Formats: sequence, C-alpha cells, structure tokens
Amino acid sequence: MKKKMVSALLVAAMTMSCLAGCGSSTSGDNSAAAGTADAGAAAEQETTGKEKNTSGEEINLAIALADEEWDVMNKVCDKFYEETGIKVNGINVENEDIESKMDSLAQAGKAEIDVVCPDNMLLAGLVNKGLVYDLSDYEDQIPAEISKNLYEDFKVDGKLYYLPFRPNVKLEFYDEDKFNEYGLEVPETWEDVKDVAKTFYDQEGIARFGYMAKNGGATTVTLFELIRSYGGDPTVLNDGGSVKAFQILQDLWPYTSTEVTTTSYAQMNQFLADGTVYMGENWPYCAVVVVKDNGKSNVKAYVGPAGSEGVNKVLGGNVVAIASNTEHFDASLQFVEYLMSKEVQEIFCTDMGWIPARSDAIGAAEEWQQEYLDVAMEALSYAKPRPILSYWSSVDKAINDAYIEIVVNQNKDIQGVLDAQHQNIEDAKAAAE
Repeated sequence: MKKKMVSALLVAAMTMSCLAGCGSSTSGDNSAAAGTADAGAAAEQETTGKEKNTSGEEINLAIALADEEWDVMNKVCDKFYEETGIKVNGINVENEDIESKMDSLAQAGKAEIDVVCPDNMLLAGLVNKGLVYDLSDYEDQIPAEISKNLYEDFKVDGKLYYLPFRPNVKLEFYDEDKFNEYGLEVPETWEDVKDVAKTFYDQEGIARFGYMAKNGGATTVTLFELIRSYGGDPTVLNDGGSVKAFQILQDLWPYTSTEVTTTSYAQMNQFLADGTVYMGENWPYCAVVVVKDNGKSNVKAYVGPAGSEGVNKVLGGNVVAIASNTEHFDASLQFVEYLMSKEVQEIFCTDMGWIPARSDAIGAAEEWQQEYLDVAMEALSYAKPRPILSYWSSVDKAINDAYIEIVVNQNKDIQGVLDAQHQNIEDAKAAAE
C-alpha cells in the first residue's frame, strides 16, 4: 500500500442488521479460507483504494449499534454502494463479543470481518492477538480537523491500530418541567443529586432518578467518572476516592430506579421520553431519540455533577480498524475514508446525535440540536480515556462485582469489599506482566 494514500482516507475512522447496501451478513458466503494474515501483508499492495478497481467487492463491517442507529448506517452504506459499487454487509456484534468472534474466525481461517468498529477500550485485546492492522505509517496524514486527543492516548506500545471515527461522552439528561414543578435546580454536585433524587421519591413515592449500571461496560464508565471526580483511581479501586464514590451510590440506592441494573441505553431513552425517570444519563444520541423523535423538548442536558475534584468524563466511543486478515484491504480503506468524510460525519451528527470526529462537521447541527451539541462539546473537554490495559477485563469485572455487592446488595463494609477487588486486579496485573 503506497503511503501516498488520499489524506481524507487517513482521516478515516474514530461508546450498537443492515439493509440493501449494508445488508446483514450471516454466514461464511463471503469468508476466505485463510488463517490470520501477516499484519503487514496488506501494506505490500502496490495500489491504493482509489487506484484499484474495487467495484463489485463486498466487505463485512462489524459494529454494535442500536436499531435506530442502524437505520442511519443503512443510509450511509447505501450511498457508499451507489458511489463505489462496493457492498457493505453489516454484522451487529456486541462490543463484549467482538474480540472472541474475530479470534475464533481467525483461528478457523475465515476472513469474515474486514472493518471493525469496536468500543475504544477493546483495542488492547485485538492488538495483542494480532487481529487488527498497524496503521502507524499513516498517522502523519491525519488531518488537522481531527483533534489529537481522539487518538494519541489510545496507542498501544506507541503504535496506532485505528483511526478516529466516533468520539463520545455521556451527558446528564433531565426533565426541566419536573424540576420546575418541584422547585429544583440542576444538581452541581453528587450531594445535590441525592437531594434531587430524594425529593422525587418523597413527592411521588417512586424513584425517578437513574443512571447506567447494567452489568458490564456501562457500570464501569459510570464508576470511572464518579471515582475520578473524587480523586480516586478506578484501576486501584480501594483508595479514598473509590470508597467515596461507592458510598455515594450506596446512599443513593433507595432513591434510584432499580431498573438501572438491567436497563439498556435504548431503554433509558424510552424512560426519559415517557417520564419513567426525570433524570438519567446517556450518550448524546439520546437527544435525537427523546427530543427530536418523541417531541420531548422539556428534556434538557448538561455536563453532569462534580465531585470534590471537579467534573470528570470518560472519553468513549467507537474506533475503526481493519482486520489483519482481510482480503479486501483497498475496499475497506475506501469505506473507512467514506465514514470520515465531512458529508457522512454530518449525517452521523444530525441524524444520530453523534459528536463528530471532524471539527468542520459541527456546523451541520439543526437548530433544535445545537444546545445539546454544545453541551456534548463541553463535556468532551473534560473527557479522559480509560487506560489501555492487557488485563482490562479484570478491572472491568472487579468494578462490576464491587457495584453489585456494595450498591445493589448494600454491603456496608465498603472498604473490605474494595480491598478484595483491589487484590483481584493486582493478581491479574501480575499475571499479565
């Protein structure tokens, strides 16, 4: 692959099936009988995606998107097919399953995934197993419209295995009418959140406050933000900031909708739209679903409450990588280029409420949407990535196990529970070294 790749292509790509040009791929019809390819093999090609005739090729895209998000991605895939003749087969793969699926396919000698858009926290596992292509040679061609903080902190051993595609950060959504009805101000601190949640409960006899704590990544993001806002380190987990964070959630539990442990992001959208909760967190696309699609202009958004050390947000979102054993490298790069074009980034912004990776795509926001996008951009300024760790799954498990024991089961020995989970993390860390 010549390094003279179109710069727009190298913009290419930085949080849940498909139809027509992005139709669902369900079998091995498009698979190749080859094992995991040498990560550098594709780079030896002598033509770029622009120079090679890739019309008529098919590539498989693996990503986790909600149904309403797939509706928009379908449109993008259809337009790409019309313009290039390359068909994109969409495979909805949940983030937690991406590594195991790609690994099992590689072990079986099947190249059924060409482009993968995982949560940015999954890169370490994919890289360690040689499942994604090293794109470091093209870093200097990433245009200025994409901020360095969207990719600089996600390198693995100094190498770049993806390009920015979809940066993301959670926001706090609230029902302005209900806040006004009960004379409440938007809570500035977590102590204020407890007062607000208790007021809702006292007034209506039911919990109207919620957050994302469905077992897995949602819980981890929530706790990362809360722990860091009190000066703690979630990868240590038994320090003072961690104890404080879990104490807050334990105290909030009587006034928290118990559905948080089973609620998906799509369900949180519905809860905000139908008034099941008056305050709840979600990613920015929530505004499209709740405000635009359901007409709930009374649902507003703000960055969220602060801890003793201020506001802390997790830099989430999806990244885009190319499978190391792809047989359609050039076609895959063309699709990556298309995903990061200004036109497509504007579609993602206006139709899905995604924060654009390109600064020049922000002007596409509709009038109603501008206030939510402004909040999202402010929240992004507080966002820090979670560390890329080879033992990340153990950190994730420790946080989730601690949450269930301390918050859901109301174990009062917070320090003891966290000490035990801290040791689990340390054991995993030692095993990985």
